[in-house]
Amino acid sequence: MVEKRCEKCREWQEHYYWEHMDVSKIRFFKLMTGDFAHRISIPEKFVKNSSGQITEGADMKTLSGETWPIGVTKNADELFFVLDIDPNSSWVLGTP
Repeated sequence: MVEKRCEKCREWQEHYYWEHMDVSKIRFFKLMTGDFAHRISIPEKFVKNSSGQITEGADMKTLSGETWPIGVTKNADELFFVLDIDPNSSWVLGTP
């Protein structure tokens, strides 16, 4: 019985997050593995629940508080954040 209630709570929290949260506060955490020298894939669940709002770009905020403008590109059915500052830049320790 407790597990069922926890599942309902999780469903409610997820619904609130995607449907009622201020868009500027929606975030995701991504463990960065592999080659991300010039682009970072955007998690599928995040894209699915963003209702097409990820089209222009975004600001990436580092742990130190710096903010970097980034673009968005599509490859097949996957969306990626890409560097928007200089096409020759790369991600190095969270900063371009």
